[in-house]
Amino acid sequence: MRAVLFAAGLAILLASGGTAWAQGMARHIDGLPIAWSDTLEKSLHTPVLEKQGKKEAVQLRYAAVDDAAAIREWLRSEGFLDASVSVESTEGKSIRWRVKAGTRWQIGEVIVEPAAPGAINLPEPGTWFRSEDYETAKTALRGVWTDAGYLRAAFSESAVYPDHENKRVRIVWRIEPGKLYHIAEVEVLNAAQYRPDLARRLSLLHEGDVPSAAAIRAAIRSISKDSHYRSASVVPVLPEGDEDRVPMRVDVVEADRYVLSGTAGYSTDSGPEAGAAWNDRGLAGGLFEYGLQGSVSRIGSAAGISIARPVWPGLRDKTGLSLNYLREDTAGQRFDTVSGGPFWLHEFDDRETLRIDVRQNWITGGGEYIRTLEPGFALHLDRRVGEGIPHGGWKGSLRMSFPWQTNGNGRWFLTHADMRYFQSLGRRFLAAPRIGYGRSVSLVGIVPKSLRQYGGGSTSVRGYKLDSLGPIGPDALAQGGLQSANAGIDLLWKVNEQFFPVLFSDVGQVWSTPQNRQKPVWSLGFGLIAQTPAGPVRADLSFPQVRRQQDASFQFYISLGEVF
Repeated sequence: MRAVLFAAGLAILLASGGTAWAQGMARHIDGLPIAWSDTLEKSLHTPVLEKQGKKEAVQLRYAAVDDAAAIREWLRSEGFLDASVSVESTEGKSIRWRVKAGTRWQIGEVIVEPAAPGAINLPEPGTWFRSEDYETAKTALRGVWTDAGYLRAAFSESAVYPDHENKRVRIVWRIEPGKLYHIAEVEVLNAAQYRPDLARRLSLLHEGDVPSAAAIRAAIRSISKDSHYRSASVVPVLPEGDEDRVPMRVDVVEADRYVLSGTAGYSTDSGPEAGAAWNDRGLAGGLFEYGLQGSVSRIGSAAGISIARPVWPGLRDKTGLSLNYLREDTAGQRFDTVSGGPFWLHEFDDRETLRIDVRQNWITGGGEYIRTLEPGFALHLDRRVGEGIPHGGWKGSLRMSFPWQTNGNGRWFLTHADMRYFQSLGRRFLAAPRIGYGRSVSLVGIVPKSLRQYGGGSTSVRGYKLDSLGPIGPDALAQGGLQSANAGIDLLWKVNEQFFPVLFSDVGQVWSTPQNRQKPVWSLGFGLIAQTPAGPVRADLSFPQVRRQQDASFQFYISLGEVF
């Protein structure tokens, strides 16, 4: 009957647009010993039903009694185990509650048997007893056992014993760990494009291992970071376990087997340019992958092929062979390079790599013919934050190599490094400074033109023609140098999610020795980045501020794809 009256009253009040207490529940409670819980207030009935007048008095009284019990239970959960709550009301006036909280109980002793196999935060003797802390610690205690491989661990005793005389509680947790489980087998589900063994090896889970939480988390991370998969879940299948053996189930979401990407652009110094790359990750069920890439422009073209296979057991590493051809016009001189050789690639994740290779190069051009054996390494790190236009983080790359001439006695050392940093300036602006440095060192013999440093163009000092900086020869062409340095900053304005005006400035130079170092040149420019269905498009117009006789009044650049 009581429930019927309460439900009827609630329906009448809601239908008439019942009112809430404007000043909050706590103002209607006398004797609260601690701060009021807004979460508890949302679960109470009286604030919804409170309405002046006699019509709903019966329903309000029943709701107030129910709420008094809820307030009492909340106080007890906060350590006031002797708390009592009574309802006080005067006809025609609001409901009020009176609290007699009593003494707040403390924790006297905490008994845990046997000792937990890992670190865990338990309630401390002498602190206030709170039911929420008790339940949290209880769940964590069982979790630390299951995380250690005791998958059927359960409490044989879990209780709170009151000491009314001292107003303390004794907490006892006794747990039966059960058997320590080991992996019986690793089963892979939803492996369609790639061999199940690929995910199995990536997981680093083996028969006989303990299925600890740390091992499961490591398996999920390892699989999800591999380019063959988007995500994975790893769970022990207890219902199919036998004695102390349990099968592990790896459920994968595969990434696309075929990947086609491309770039396009135009600049006043190189004309139209385009590039494309094709990658197939699924040869022999994922045991091999190959890639084709190519690019073409008015001043150069390139083509290449590579084939690689993952290196067991982790598959974070790959070994393979590559063969490439490059034709480029550098400072008005044409160079043709054919190179190939073995490489080892480590993928930190899908955007960060370390590559070590040994290349045999055949270089023709600039009046030279050079064959070199070139061991080297390249490190690429990308810590940008945000999709599309980043709002923080940085990216950088470093390449070092040691060309040894095989048709002469030349020995050289080459290095190039660059880095860009991204920093949001409030909600609307982004600053993106960058710096780059290159060095060609002669160990034996004069550094040939094809191995020198060059500057100018869209990737160094915009506003100056590609590879036009540095010493100028008798033929009025840039000769290249032994050192290059450049820096710049882009300031982007986030008008909305589609359009981003940009102001930028670059500075840099190329030189051979400190004695004949030329003054740096610099440029100013502006541009626009637009988000399109095909990807981000960027257009820039840059003006040289130290204009030489051979320099045009401006340079124009447009690109589709990478904008930083």
